[in-house]
Amino acid sequence: MKFRWKRWLKFLAAVTAALLAVVVILLILVHTGWLGGWVRRGVIAQIEKMSGGRVELKQFRFNVLALRAELDDFTLHGREAEGLPPFFHADSIVVDLRVISVFGRKVTVDAVFIENPVLDLRFDKYGNSNSPIPKRPAAKPWNQRIFDLTIQELRLNHGLLMINDVRVPLAVEGGEFSFVLDYRAGEAGKEFYEGTASWQKMKLAARRYLPFQSDWRVKFTLGRDGMEV
Repeated sequence: MKFRWKRWLKFLAAVTAALLAVVVILLILVHTGWLGGWVRRGVIAQIEKMSGGRVELKQFRFNVLALRAELDDFTLHGREAEGLPPFFHADSIVVDLRVISVFGRKVTVDAVFIENPVLDLRFDKYGNSNSPIPKRPAAKPWNQRIFDLTIQELRLNHGLLMINDVRVPLAVEGGEFSFVLDYRAGEAGKEFYEGTASWQKMKLAARRYLPFQSDWRVKFTLGRDGMEV
């Protein structure tokens, strides 16, 4: 019996030492910024793969203990011509992650906060837009992918939205644009999102009509099978 206790004590000591070594290594990696750089490259690679665009990022910070990623001066380039504004830009993006299963390596997005986003969508006379095109078509529809991510909270604050279509012609520009999306858990398969989109001081000019300014606000519910407005 004594021999067994000694063996278990040695085993526990070895496991404890290994865990402490892992913690120390992680702390060193975080302190030196190496882990942040690794996560940064992975995040940029995934965004470019999913969107098909090119990402520019001024600064990236990742807090391992809080599972929070902070992106400053984030830009997503689409197919815009040289000299034109990028397809999307945000002054800051904060992403909070949540671990669902350690052994299953299941991590979900808990919250996303985007400050001062600017979306510039343009269409030429042939109907081609400046939006990026994913290299590989998504296997699932966009609404199904949102439920796969299970984002609990999404906020876009103080945004600017611009749409220009030379075929109509149509020009829409305005801020303040805001977007709110909250996850509502229900029965399995019946989960849904509640959202609100508002666009203040929106200016619209279409064809030969006089430009006008208006404000609008839309509430919607997004389910797995459709959306109600």
